Amino acid sequence: MRHLHKEITNNIPIVKNGQDNSDSNLEKTKKGTPPKSSMLDTLFRSQTRTNSQCLTCHHRNTIEAYTYEYSLSYQKGKSFASMLRNSLRSHVKTHAWCEECKCFQISEMKKQAVTLPNICLLYTSPSPRDS
Repeated sequence: MRHLHKEITNNIPIVKNGQDNSDSNLEKTKKGTPPKSSMLDTLFRSQTRTNSQCLTCHHRNTIEAYTYEYSLSYQKGKSFASMLRNSLRSHVKTHAWCEECKCFQISEMKKQAVTLPNICLLYTSPSPRDS
């Protein structure tokens, strides 16, 4: 336990004047090269891919990012496996910036987990109808 605490605290970035200047949190790396990994990254980080398409001009965009948590929304009558699967991928329509149109447009966004963490953090909440 002492080793884990030491490893975690050694990898926490130092924030000065509201800005994080550590290299470990910079996600801008060469394509295909993951950023530096800390103990927290090794345990909790997973990679996600979001594909978006503008519904006006049909311009497509793909963004790969890292996350440390997923939200598990309780749905009455659904199995845990089904709720977990839906938490690891989402499909929504939302207003987003379109590089082609140069304005906010309604876009279709599909987000999915590309890799899973060694330890998955799930935040749960009841659906509005169950509250």
